[in-house]
Amino acid sequence: MVSNRTADSVIIPQGHIRVVGNIIKDSSGQNVTLKGFCLSNGVYTEATAPPATTYILTTDDYQTIQNNGANVVRFYIQYSWLNNTANFFTYMDKQLAKMATSNLKAVLSLHYFGVAGSGGGFYNGGSGQPNIPELKAFWKKVSDRYSTNNVVAGYDLLNEPYCSSTFDEITLYSYYTDMIAEIRNNNDNHIIFISDPVNKYDNPSAGHFLSGAFKRLSDDNLVYQFHWYKPIKFTHQTVYDNPYFQLGANYPYAEATETYTGGWYTNSVKVGNTAGNWVTVTSDWLDVDNFIYSNSNLSITDKMGVSILVGNANGQILIDNIRVERAINIANAPVNVTVTNSTFDIPKRYNIHTTTADNHPANWYLVADTDGNGAGVAAEHPAGTLENGWLKFDPSGIFWGTNSWATWKTTWWDGYQNYLDYTYGNSYKYRIIMDVNSSLSAGREVYAAFEFYRLTGQTVQNKNYMNTAITNYYVNWANANNVPLYCGEWGVADPSQGIGRITSFPGAPAQQVNWINDMADILNTKGMHWTYHDYKDFSDLGFGVYDTHNNAEIIHALQNAF
Repeated sequence: MVSNRTADSVIIPQGHIRVVGNIIKDSSGQNVTLKGFCLSNGVYTEATAPPATTYILTTDDYQTIQNNGANVVRFYIQYSWLNNTANFFTYMDKQLAKMATSNLKAVLSLHYFGVAGSGGGFYNGGSGQPNIPELKAFWKKVSDRYSTNNVVAGYDLLNEPYCSSTFDEITLYSYYTDMIAEIRNNNDNHIIFISDPVNKYDNPSAGHFLSGAFKRLSDDNLVYQFHWYKPIKFTHQTVYDNPYFQLGANYPYAEATETYTGGWYTNSVKVGNTAGNWVTVTSDWLDVDNFIYSNSNLSITDKMGVSILVGNANGQILIDNIRVERAINIANAPVNVTVTNSTFDIPKRYNIHTTTADNHPANWYLVADTDGNGAGVAAEHPAGTLENGWLKFDPSGIFWGTNSWATWKTTWWDGYQNYLDYTYGNSYKYRIIMDVNSSLSAGREVYAAFEFYRLTGQTVQNKNYMNTAITNYYVNWANANNVPLYCGEWGVADPSQGIGRITSFPGAPAQQVNWINDMADILNTKGMHWTYHDYKDFSDLGFGVYDTHNNAEIIHALQNAF
């Protein structure tokens, strides 16, 4: 691609740009591939525009963006900012003028609907969310101001809309159609960007979705947008206050299905009432080779994990500092085997925000095993929280059956396969040590044990997986409909750059760099337009490339992507 910067950079688009078939062209007829950064602008916390000085981007920021090889920014806007139209446009005009000095264009993205930290996704037309008259009025105001502005590349109507049975995709596209008509009736010929429902890719067969990646609309100046963060438990691992994500996830990311094959419980860690005091308890040594050999259900290929079990108990239980030791000869000094987030204070320390109740702290999952008569847990889950860096278990809401257990596992749920690193055939012995503070009634116990699982299937989310998925779902649809495709967000959080700065975090940033290299190659090979999330994060979760703690390796990888 020829460029007025360097041989491998994107063309700086001249004048007004528009869609011609599946290509974007500038006013001189040059083909343009939009590549750049997302700018978050404090939309998640700032109730008014202009936002706090911290979030305002300078001329130097835009020059840094352009120096990477970018020609566009996706500029996040909060819905409430237009409540004070004059202030918003004064702010926006200044930002567009700064972009122009670096030959950048802006995709204006209606990104967030909440105010100052409240929920901000677009889920339906009620419950405090903007309805279609309000959305049309929003874009009418923007169009009135910028219909002839050549710095504006176009309008991104709704960020990550969420469809459901109460707001289905047919309704979403009726919203899109009405907003597009409002803009076109204003003699505004800017490109319009429309997004697929954020929850559709993972559940395309749900009844509230249309078939296909998008619905092809009649307007010929549209770009169809998707976002890509898979494997999301890796890319979003710093957002671990949400139980779906995994601090410590790796790339490539492997998710497996498994079946339980057996467990070692007899001589595991057991402890009763500690009278509110912390005690350290240690199990006997488990000879894994002999244990597998003597159990017909087990296989040398089975995986081993740690579980914490409570049966028919009441009273609060606090657990911390779970560790596994391995030794060939127990007379020699044992070595530690990694148990993911076993101290529990790492996630607590890593997040400066107030800890709230969470049934899946760290990478442990709480399951309730019912007996043969179907008795078990009456409540959805007992209360499990990360409190003061401990794993907390309160079984007061449980109805116990005759053979029921509540179990914290490092394995099992939705890809949380955090198996121990063990090898059969080396005469290794293993033991569990943990700290416990409990107030159990007499005769009740909590204990940690080794459990074994057999993998029955595995999906590895690597470059080939992502390339196949993006191609089959999005690219093939775009090619069949002869329309341009835009990856409006793709990005990865680096835990070594997030809150707490865990500089010794395994795999960071090398794995983040590998993911960026793979994604950039996929997007560029397919000739897609894209913007990376994000230039500066401001939430301190490790997404921002040019935050004060910017990472040279990730910056270099992105420079190569352009």
